[in-house]
Amino acid sequence: MNPRVKSAAPRDGCRLEMTSTNGEIGIFDCSRLLSFGVFRALRDSACLASFLALPREKA
Repeated sequence: MNPRVKSAAPRDGCRLEMTSTNGEIGIFDCSRLLSFGVFRALRDSACLASFLALPREKA
């Protein structure tokens, strides 16, 4: 079974702390993505600070 993101919270320096469904916690540095499409908005630190990961609804 592949773990999925359970929650995510903004951290300093364009990073997100992510918790997976199996309980693992890690830091994802999204700075390399900031020049691509929908990720451009995250260049604004206020936008990144307001980041919220919502649980996916089960079908």
